Amino acid sequence: MFKQVYVAVDQAVLQAPQRPEVHNLKGLLYELRGDYSSAILAFQTSRAALERSLVLLNPDSIDVKRCAITINLARCLCKVRFINFSFHLEVLCNSMY
Repeated sequence: MFKQVYVAVDQAVLQAPQRPEVHNLKGLLYELRGDYSSAILAFQTSRAALERSLVLLNPDSIDVKRCAITINLARCLCKVRFINFSFHLEVLCNSMY
């Protein structure tokens, strides 16, 4: 089932690369899979697409979309930093014994 979702999102990205929503959705799927580096890249691409499409969007929805994308990006960055911190802490603790 998840494979079908990934394929559908990849198709959406190919068909509408200018839409920030498809990149945001792709980032959420990468995050769900635990691929935080790819998720971060997708969220950054989503933000860039949003900035390029400002003239086409309803002004009321821009801040909501920007906020949602930024929260998703921040959450992934925190997860990566926590994982890196946990790894380094474990290495440090293991090297003490």
